[in-house]
Amino acid sequence: VYVKVTDVADITSGGQFILVANDQAMNTTIASGKFTGVAVSISGDSITGDGLPVWTIEAVSGGIAISVNGSYLAYNSSTNFKMDAAPYAWSVTAGDNGFVLNSTATTRGIYYQLSSAKFGAYSTTYQNSSSYISSLQLYKYQVGSQGCTHSYTSKVTTAATCTAAGVKTFTCNLCGHSYTE
Repeated sequence: VYVKVTDVADITSGGQFILVANDQAMNTTIASGKFTGVAVSISGDSITGDGLPVWTIEAVSGGIAISVNGSYLAYNSSTNFKMDAAPYAWSVTAGDNGFVLNSTATTRGIYYQLSSAKFGAYSTTYQNSSSYISSLQLYKYQVGSQGCTHSYTSKVTTAATCTAAGVKTFTCNLCGHSYTE
């Protein structure tokens, strides 16, 4: 179960999140610099379901980094995002009906454009525009809420050498549980 976040501290502490605007969750697949929305069913203050687009948020210097499968969401150019190998900092502030996520390096934010139905890197001057939703609702995976079915991705954390075994870390995309082999 993903529970609606009401406090900035719940975001900056990290975890697995769904980013929502206009009952659309920000997809995890980038296309032409933008992310389409995936319709979600919100019941009260929670979201449940399979195949939800889940993002990992972690604290970094100056804000938070948002990633999926080890690639970080970053500002690219114009109104476009890119996925990058290095963490990119976004600030988090309370908004009208959620949280505003703005770049710490540019005047761009993660906003939902109503006319295109896409999440893009739009100018912070649109923050109070009726054509954009800048205040996103974030839903965080509630560890232990219904047990996790675990969906792991792996990453080599220590490469093997001729004299020593390597280490691979497996992390659940849903709850953040990890283990190494």
